[in-house]
Amino acid sequence: MVLGLVVSCNKTSPAPDKDKKKSKPDTTTSVPEPEPVPAIKRPAGDEKFAQVRIRRNPPVAKKYKDQANLMFHVMAAEISMRRRDLKSAVQHYMEAVKLSSDVTLVKRASRIALYAKDIDAGILASKRWAELEPQKSEPHRYLAILYLRKKDLDASVTELNKYHSLLRTPNKMAFPMIVTLLRQEPDKESAFEVMRRFYQQYKDDPYALYAISLFAMYVKKYPEASRYINAAIEKKPDWADALLLRARLLVLQKQKEKAIGDMRRLVQANPHSRQLRISYARLLTEARQYDEAQKQFKILLQRKPDDTNVIYALALLSLEKKNYIAADKYFKKMLKAGSRVLEAQYYLGIIAEKRKRYDTAIARLSKVRHGDRSIDAHLRIATIMGRKGDVEAARRFLYQLKPRTRQLEVQLFLTEADILHNANRTKDGMEVIKNALQTNKDNPKLLYAHAMLAEKLGRLDIVERDLKKILAKHPRHAQALNALGYTLADRTDRFQEAYKYIKKALELSPNQAAIIDSMGWVLYRLGKHKEAVKYLRRALKLDQNAEIAAHLGEVLWVSGEKEEARKVWLRAKRIDKNNEVLKATLKRFKQ
Repeated sequence: MVLGLVVSCNKTSPAPDKDKKKSKPDTTTSVPEPEPVPAIKRPAGDEKFAQVRIRRNPPVAKKYKDQANLMFHVMAAEISMRRRDLKSAVQHYMEAVKLSSDVTLVKRASRIALYAKDIDAGILASKRWAELEPQKSEPHRYLAILYLRKKDLDASVTELNKYHSLLRTPNKMAFPMIVTLLRQEPDKESAFEVMRRFYQQYKDDPYALYAISLFAMYVKKYPEASRYINAAIEKKPDWADALLLRARLLVLQKQKEKAIGDMRRLVQANPHSRQLRISYARLLTEARQYDEAQKQFKILLQRKPDDTNVIYALALLSLEKKNYIAADKYFKKMLKAGSRVLEAQYYLGIIAEKRKRYDTAIARLSKVRHGDRSIDAHLRIATIMGRKGDVEAARRFLYQLKPRTRQLEVQLFLTEADILHNANRTKDGMEVIKNALQTNKDNPKLLYAHAMLAEKLGRLDIVERDLKKILAKHPRHAQALNALGYTLADRTDRFQEAYKYIKKALELSPNQAAIIDSMGWVLYRLGKHKEAVKYLRRALKLDQNAEIAAHLGEVLWVSGEKEEARKVWLRAKRIDKNNEVLKATLKRFKQ
């Protein structure tokens, strides 16, 4: 309905004269005067009748405005994520959460906030998630972690209780899930305190005692862990998993022989207990007694030839011992049985790579399209392509992989640099890492790789600068300590300084062959030949490595044991005759 019409004329109408009567309308105009609109009357007796009101510009409904704002914030958040602007992404997601009851959106907001380490935003989003899905356990899992990171331990325990009550799984399954949840937290002390408070209410439950003992072991509280596991065994004396955990704790407290002896006696007293023998074999594996472990697993396999878990253990042991023929046989049995197919394909690919059957390796690894090992499988494919000589194809293959996390992005850079270095393009590899550091400033993995490439080019100034930069932020970085110490021992005369770095690295990682080798090498450079031989023999026992063998041979030769040195060098040639350190050593001693 038209209520009025405005007519524009070429001439300006004069202002009305208030003192004069209104003149009659000008009938000469071509536009007729609008007819009057009749009034709308309320019908008599109808009290519900509403007057009609017509607005010239009716406003947009609120729900449409909210939908438009919601769409804007979701799109802005996703764009921010692609740009790796996590702060903006969280801000937009939190605005979106206010406007939406969509559970999927709220879940994503919670996860992004957790990833971005925005604790307060994560708590708000996770609380909203819990409101939308009150019967789900997962939002309380997020809240337990977020409150832990906020140092609100009471709230964390409260959320952990809610999470546990909503899991609806038996305690023997639920408690290990809670251990897995908390063990990855960087603040180990706070995480352990949350665990202790939570499990206090289940102190008579053997599964709770086992779980907190396991967590105490992870955080290296060995006496407490032993106390908890002993209490669990008192309540459930024949529990194989608990007995194995007690044995592992004995090993960690440098009582390896006692641990193995206890388990051996248990197996001898219960020779038909399959679970105890499996636990014993696993303990032997952890103690690096691979021959005895293999013997126990073979007994298990004889009694149950179709046990794929035992076949898998034997496959891994064979791989560890570099018995590639036996490992290949066991993994193919896994494939035939249809068990752990992706893992079997992955390891068969590695075996083919070790045996330099590169096409077979690529074919095997290409079948690992998903699962935990899929990323590593693809990175290995690129590396193998580089080894075959097609470096640019390998790089193109890497570029096709879309990193979903910053960690994967770093790994792609490292793999590309390694491919270039192996192709004698070390400078190009350094350039790749240099570019990566621009977007991943001071990343310790990238800095370490940059230092190692610089060492190959003789740039010791860069090596020392990068490794010290790592140690400034991560003083317990055993790899960096070892690399810096070894470089100083091998390439300079700063032996005392080198010794201090390697000593600290060895304290942090006492069973790492590379660090033990470094200690042997720096002792040799300090003139302590007998001590050096002891360390180098131990390193070679742990790792059949050509470089370690080259070092041991050199120290033996200089110590006057030339015949034994020749035997060690011959052994090194069998391991890897193309090793650069070995070739340089043999050239210096004219062997």
